[in-house]
Amino acid sequence: MTDRGAETIAWRDYLGVATGLLRWSPAAFWAATPHEFWAAIEARRRAYGKATAPPPSDDEIQAIRRRHAGG
Repeated sequence: MTDRGAETIAWRDYLGVATGLLRWSPAAFWAATPHEFWAAIEARRRAYGKATAPPPSDDEIQAIRRRHAGG
């Protein structure tokens, strides 16, 4: 078979998005069609937006440490 400009599919990256971001099981990822995968990505973007949360402030970090100090 010859390579006619075909791109390599980054399966590991897509699996990471599905299991980490979408919280799918690996079996759900491998059972999904590409349409289902991209529809889920788009739905998440619409639901949560593209913005990321700001990092916690020093006071918030200290409060977290106090809550979990005995753990």
